Amino acid sequence: MQFLLQHGDQLGIFLTGVGTIGLCLLALVPIAAFRDQQHTAKGQWLFRVFSNFYLNERFDELRALFEYNFEMSVAPVMEKSIIYPELLTSTEITLLRKVDTLLNYFEYVLFLEKNRFIEWKYRNLIFSYWFTVMKQPSHVFLRDYLSYDFENLAAELNFPMKPKHYLAVYGTLSAEHGGPFAQEQLSSATQSKLVPSGEFRIKGTLYDFGTYPGFVQFGETLVRGQLLEIQNLEILHDIDRYEEYDPQRRGESLYVRRFVLLDEPAIGAWIYVYNGDVNGAPVVESGRWRVAPQQPQQSTQPGP
Repeated sequence: MQFLLQHGDQLGIFLTGVGTIGLCLLALVPIAAFRDQQHTAKGQWLFRVFSNFYLNERFDELRALFEYNFEMSVAPVMEKSIIYPELLTSTEITLLRKVDTLLNYFEYVLFLEKNRFIEWKYRNLIFSYWFTVMKQPSHVFLRDYLSYDFENLAAELNFPMKPKHYLAVYGTLSAEHGGPFAQEQLSSATQSKLVPSGEFRIKGTLYDFGTYPGFVQFGETLVRGQLLEIQNLEILHDIDRYEEYDPQRRGESLYVRRFVLLDEPAIGAWIYVYNGDVNGAPVVESGRWRVAPQQPQQSTQPGP
Protein backbone atom coordinates (compact mmCIF):
# COMPACT_ATOMS: atom_id res chain seq x y z
CA MET A 1 0.00 0.00 0.00
CA GLN A 2 2.78 2.31 0.95
CA PHE A 3 4.46 1.47 -2.41
CA LEU A 4 1.34 2.50 -4.28
CA LEU A 5 1.15 5.74 -2.30
CA GLN A 6 4.79 6.54 -3.01
CA HIS A 7 4.86 5.50 -6.69
CA GLY A 8 1.25 5.91 -7.76
CA ASP A 9 1.99 8.80 -10.11
CA GLN A 10 4.69 6.89 -11.99
CA LEU A 11 2.46 3.82 -12.18
CA GLY A 12 -0.37 5.92 -13.58
CA ILE A 13 1.90 7.35 -16.23
CA PHE A 14 3.10 3.85 -17.12
CA LEU A 15 -0.44 2.48 -17.42
CA THR A 16 -1.48 5.49 -19.48
CA GLY A 17 1.44 4.81 -21.82
CA VAL A 18 0.52 1.17 -22.14
CA GLY A 19 -3.07 2.13 -22.91
CA THR A 20 -1.95 4.59 -25.56
CA ILE A 21 0.25 1.99 -27.23
CA GLY A 22 -2.63 -0.45 -27.19
CA LEU A 23 -4.93 2.07 -28.82
CA CYS A 24 -2.29 2.80 -31.45
CA LEU A 25 -1.92 -0.88 -32.21
CA LEU A 26 -5.67 -1.19 -32.51
CA ALA A 27 -5.68 1.81 -34.84
CA LEU A 28 -3.04 0.17 -37.05
CA VAL A 29 -5.35 -2.74 -37.75
CA PRO A 30 -7.81 -0.77 -39.93
CA ILE A 31 -4.90 1.17 -41.50
CA ALA A 32 -3.20 -2.07 -42.48
CA ALA A 33 -6.48 -3.40 -43.78
CA PHE A 34 -6.95 -0.22 -45.83
CA ARG A 35 -3.47 -0.57 -47.30
CA ASP A 36 -4.16 -4.18 -48.17
CA GLN A 37 -7.32 -3.07 -49.93
CA GLN A 38 -5.34 -0.42 -51.80
CA HIS A 39 -2.75 -2.97 -52.93
CA THR A 40 -5.49 -5.37 -53.98
CA ALA A 41 -7.30 -2.65 -55.94
CA LYS A 42 -4.03 -1.54 -57.56
CA GLY A 43 -3.18 -5.11 -58.50
CA GLN A 44 -6.62 -5.60 -60.03
CA TRP A 45 -6.33 -2.34 -61.95
CA LEU A 46 -2.88 -3.24 -63.29
CA PHE A 47 -4.17 -6.64 -64.37
CA ARG A 48 -7.01 -4.96 -66.27
CA VAL A 49 -4.55 -2.61 -67.97
CA PHE A 50 -2.34 -5.57 -68.90
CA SER A 51 -5.29 -7.65 -70.10
CA ASN A 52 -6.81 -4.84 -72.17
CA PHE A 53 -3.54 -4.39 -74.03
CA TYR A 54 -2.01 -7.87 -74.28
CA LEU A 55 -5.02 -10.18 -74.11
CA ASN A 56 -7.49 -8.10 -76.12
CA GLU A 57 -7.98 -9.54 -79.62
CA ARG A 58 -8.63 -6.13 -81.18
CA PHE A 59 -4.99 -5.20 -80.47
CA ASP A 60 -3.45 -8.49 -81.68
CA GLU A 61 -3.06 -7.66 -85.38
CA LEU A 62 -2.12 -4.05 -84.76
CA ARG A 63 0.53 -4.93 -82.17
CA ALA A 64 2.14 -7.27 -84.72
CA LEU A 65 2.05 -4.63 -87.48
CA PHE A 66 3.27 -1.93 -85.12
CA GLU A 67 6.15 -4.05 -83.89
CA TYR A 68 7.33 -5.89 -87.00
CA ASN A 69 5.99 -4.14 -90.11
CA PHE A 70 5.45 -0.51 -89.16
CA GLU A 71 7.77 1.00 -91.75
CA MET A 72 6.22 -0.74 -94.76
CA SER A 73 2.56 -1.17 -93.72
CA VAL A 74 1.63 1.47 -91.16
CA ALA A 75 3.91 4.45 -91.82
CA PRO A 76 2.89 4.90 -95.52
CA VAL A 77 -0.77 5.15 -94.51
CA MET A 78 0.03 7.61 -91.73
CA GLU A 79 2.11 9.69 -94.15
CA LYS A 80 -0.72 9.64 -96.70
CA SER A 81 -3.18 10.85 -94.04
CA ILE A 82 -1.05 13.97 -93.56
CA ILE A 83 -0.21 14.79 -97.20
CA TYR A 84 -3.12 13.26 -99.16
CA PRO A 85 -6.00 12.71 -96.69
CA GLU A 86 -8.54 12.95 -99.49
CA LEU A 87 -7.01 9.88 -101.19
CA LEU A 88 -7.34 7.50 -98.24
CA THR A 89 -9.24 4.29 -98.99
CA SER A 90 -11.77 2.77 -96.61
CA THR A 91 -9.24 0.06 -95.69
CA GLU A 92 -6.61 2.69 -94.89
CA ILE A 93 -9.08 4.69 -92.82
CA THR A 94 -9.91 1.56 -90.81
CA LEU A 95 -6.20 0.96 -90.18
CA LEU A 96 -5.71 4.58 -89.10
CA ARG A 97 -8.57 4.30 -86.63
CA LYS A 98 -6.93 1.23 -85.11
CA VAL A 99 -3.57 3.02 -84.94
CA ASP A 100 -5.15 6.03 -83.26
CA THR A 101 -6.91 3.74 -80.77
CA LEU A 102 -3.57 2.19 -79.85
CA LEU A 103 -1.81 5.55 -79.57
CA ASN A 104 -4.68 6.98 -77.52
CA TYR A 105 -4.39 4.00 -75.18
CA PHE A 106 -0.75 4.91 -74.52
CA GLU A 107 -1.75 8.56 -74.22
CA TYR A 108 -4.39 7.68 -71.58
CA VAL A 109 -1.96 5.58 -69.52
CA LEU A 110 0.55 8.44 -69.52
CA PHE A 111 -2.22 10.86 -68.53
CA LEU A 112 -3.01 8.64 -65.54
CA GLU A 113 0.64 8.60 -64.56
CA LYS A 114 0.94 12.35 -64.97
CA ASN A 115 -2.01 12.84 -62.62
CA ARG A 116 -0.67 10.27 -60.10
CA PHE A 117 -3.30 7.61 -60.64
CA ILE A 118 -0.53 5.16 -61.54
CA GLU A 119 3.11 4.99 -60.48
CA TRP A 120 5.92 5.19 -63.00
CA LYS A 121 7.37 1.81 -61.97
CA TYR A 122 4.10 -0.01 -62.75
CA ARG A 123 3.54 1.80 -66.03
CA ASN A 124 7.14 1.16 -67.02
CA LEU A 125 6.82 -2.52 -66.17
CA ILE A 126 3.98 -2.98 -68.66
CA PHE A 127 4.79 -0.53 -71.46
CA SER A 128 8.54 0.27 -71.46
CA TYR A 129 9.16 -2.16 -74.34
CA TRP A 130 6.64 -0.39 -76.57
CA PHE A 131 8.06 3.05 -75.86
CA THR A 132 11.47 1.66 -76.86
CA VAL A 133 9.96 0.29 -80.10
CA MET A 134 8.48 3.68 -80.95
CA LYS A 135 11.93 5.30 -80.73
CA GLN A 136 13.45 2.99 -83.34
CA PRO A 137 14.50 4.47 -86.73
CA SER A 138 11.83 2.34 -88.45
CA HIS A 139 9.18 4.26 -86.48
CA VAL A 140 10.61 7.70 -87.20
CA PHE A 141 7.38 9.05 -88.72
CA LEU A 142 5.85 8.99 -85.24
CA ARG A 143 8.00 12.06 -84.55
CA ASP A 144 5.75 13.93 -86.93
CA TYR A 145 2.45 12.09 -86.41
CA LEU A 146 2.44 12.43 -82.61
CA SER A 147 2.59 16.21 -82.91
CA TYR A 148 -1.09 15.99 -83.87
CA ASP A 149 -2.79 15.78 -80.44
CA PHE A 150 -0.63 13.16 -78.70
CA GLU A 151 1.02 15.52 -76.23
CA ASN A 152 1.83 13.08 -73.40
CA LEU A 153 3.18 10.39 -75.71
CA ALA A 154 5.34 12.88 -77.63
CA ALA A 155 6.76 14.17 -74.33
CA GLU A 156 7.50 10.63 -73.09
CA LEU A 157 9.41 9.85 -76.29
CA ASN A 158 11.10 13.26 -76.27
CA PHE A 159 9.59 14.20 -79.64
CA PRO A 160 8.88 17.89 -80.42
CA MET A 161 5.24 18.95 -80.48
CA LYS A 162 5.82 21.45 -83.31
CA PRO A 163 8.48 19.83 -85.49
CA LYS A 164 9.95 21.47 -88.54
CA HIS A 165 9.59 19.59 -91.82
CA TYR A 166 12.56 18.84 -94.04
CA LEU A 167 13.24 17.45 -97.51
CA ALA A 168 16.59 15.74 -98.15
CA VAL A 169 17.65 16.16 -101.81
CA TYR A 170 20.69 14.61 -103.48
CA GLY A 171 20.23 15.18 -107.22
CA THR A 172 18.88 17.84 -109.56
CA LEU A 173 17.08 19.64 -106.73
CA SER A 174 20.28 20.21 -104.73
CA ALA A 175 22.04 23.58 -104.81
CA GLU A 176 25.10 22.45 -106.80
CA HIS A 177 22.78 21.46 -109.67
CA GLY A 178 20.80 24.68 -109.59
CA GLY A 179 18.44 23.70 -106.79
CA PRO A 180 14.65 23.84 -106.95
CA PHE A 181 14.85 27.35 -108.39
CA ALA A 182 16.42 25.99 -111.59
CA GLN A 183 13.67 23.45 -112.17
CA GLU A 184 10.98 25.02 -114.32
CA GLN A 185 8.68 22.09 -113.56
CA LEU A 186 8.27 23.38 -109.99
CA SER A 187 5.91 26.29 -109.40
CA SER A 188 7.11 29.57 -107.92
CA ALA A 189 4.90 28.89 -104.87
CA THR A 190 6.77 25.63 -104.27
CA GLN A 191 10.15 27.27 -104.70
CA SER A 192 9.27 30.02 -102.19
CA LYS A 193 8.43 27.43 -99.50
CA LEU A 194 11.78 25.60 -99.66
CA VAL A 195 14.51 27.06 -97.46
CA PRO A 196 18.13 25.77 -97.64
CA SER A 197 19.12 24.36 -94.25
CA GLY A 198 22.60 22.91 -94.65
CA GLU A 199 23.75 19.44 -95.66
CA PHE A 200 22.71 15.93 -94.65
CA ARG A 201 24.17 12.43 -94.63
CA ILE A 202 22.38 9.11 -94.65
CA LYS A 203 23.60 5.53 -95.05
CA GLY A 204 22.55 3.73 -98.21
CA THR A 205 23.63 3.36 -101.85
CA LEU A 206 23.54 6.02 -104.56
CA TYR A 207 23.26 4.99 -108.22
CA ASP A 208 24.14 7.13 -111.23
CA PHE A 209 21.66 7.06 -114.14
CA GLY A 210 23.50 9.74 -116.11
CA THR A 211 21.19 12.73 -115.93
CA TYR A 212 19.83 11.89 -112.48
CA PRO A 213 20.70 9.71 -109.46
CA GLY A 214 18.77 7.20 -107.42
CA PHE A 215 19.11 6.53 -103.69
CA VAL A 216 18.21 3.23 -102.02
CA GLN A 217 18.21 2.53 -98.30
CA PHE A 218 20.47 -0.53 -98.47
CA GLY A 219 24.22 -0.16 -98.07
CA GLU A 220 26.78 1.53 -95.87
CA THR A 221 27.85 4.47 -98.06
CA LEU A 222 27.24 7.87 -96.50
CA VAL A 223 25.10 9.52 -99.17
CA ARG A 224 25.32 13.31 -99.02
CA GLY A 225 23.09 16.11 -100.22
CA GLN A 226 21.23 19.26 -99.27
CA LEU A 227 18.60 19.69 -96.58
CA LEU A 228 15.64 21.95 -97.39
CA GLU A 229 13.11 23.13 -94.82
CA ILE A 230 9.53 22.73 -96.05
CA GLN A 231 7.41 25.64 -94.88
CA ASN A 232 4.16 24.19 -96.19
CA LEU A 233 3.58 20.45 -96.65
CA GLU A 234 1.16 21.07 -99.53
CA ILE A 235 4.12 21.80 -101.83
CA LEU A 236 4.99 18.10 -101.65
CA HIS A 237 2.16 17.58 -104.17
CA ASP A 238 4.17 19.59 -106.71
CA ILE A 239 7.46 17.88 -105.89
CA ASP A 240 5.81 14.45 -106.05
CA ARG A 241 4.75 15.19 -109.63
CA TYR A 242 8.29 16.28 -110.50
CA GLU A 243 9.73 13.07 -108.99
CA GLU A 244 7.07 10.92 -110.70
CA TYR A 245 5.74 9.66 -107.38
CA ASP A 246 2.07 8.64 -107.34
CA PRO A 247 0.77 7.94 -103.80
CA GLN A 248 -2.01 5.81 -105.31
CA ARG A 249 0.46 3.68 -107.29
CA ARG A 250 3.54 3.47 -105.10
CA GLY A 251 4.77 0.23 -106.61
CA GLU A 252 4.77 1.68 -110.13
CA SER A 253 6.31 5.05 -109.25
CA LEU A 254 9.87 5.92 -110.30
CA TYR A 255 10.55 7.25 -106.80
CA VAL A 256 8.77 6.67 -103.49
CA ARG A 257 8.77 9.48 -100.94
CA ARG A 258 9.61 8.21 -97.47
CA PHE A 259 10.13 9.76 -94.06
CA VAL A 260 13.51 8.61 -92.73
CA LEU A 261 15.90 9.24 -89.87
CA LEU A 262 19.02 10.94 -91.17
CA ASP A 263 22.45 10.08 -89.80
CA GLU A 264 23.56 13.73 -89.84
CA PRO A 265 21.79 15.69 -88.53
CA ALA A 266 19.85 13.11 -86.49
CA ILE A 267 16.40 14.33 -87.51
CA GLY A 268 13.48 13.02 -89.52
CA ALA A 269 13.17 14.14 -93.14
CA TRP A 270 11.39 13.27 -96.37
CA ILE A 271 13.56 11.72 -99.07
CA TYR A 272 12.77 10.23 -102.49
CA VAL A 273 13.91 6.61 -102.64
CA TYR A 274 14.55 5.14 -106.09
CA ASN A 275 11.96 2.49 -106.96
CA GLY A 276 13.22 1.34 -110.36
CA ASP A 277 15.68 -1.30 -111.53
CA VAL A 278 19.28 -0.62 -110.44
CA ASN A 279 20.86 -3.62 -112.18
CA GLY A 280 23.87 -2.47 -114.18
CA ALA A 281 23.74 1.10 -112.88
CA PRO A 282 27.10 2.42 -111.61
CA VAL A 283 27.37 3.13 -107.89
CA VAL A 284 28.43 6.62 -106.77
CA GLU A 285 31.17 5.52 -104.38
CA SER A 286 31.75 9.02 -102.99
CA GLY A 287 28.12 9.31 -101.93
CA ARG A 288 27.73 12.68 -103.68
CA TRP A 289 26.24 12.74 -107.18
CA ARG A 290 27.45 15.12 -109.86
CA VAL A 291 26.29 15.51 -113.45
CA ALA A 292 28.86 14.15 -115.90
CA PRO A 293 30.61 16.95 -117.91
CA GLN A 294 29.08 15.84 -121.20
CA GLN A 295 25.54 15.94 -119.73
CA PRO A 296 23.40 19.11 -119.66
CA GLN A 297 23.06 20.70 -116.22
CA GLN A 298 19.30 21.12 -116.43
CA SER A 299 17.67 17.75 -116.99
CA THR A 300 14.17 16.90 -118.08
CA GLN A 301 14.48 13.76 -115.98
CA PRO A 302 13.50 13.79 -112.33
CA GLY A 303 16.12 13.43 -109.62
CA PRO A 304 15.81 14.47 -105.99
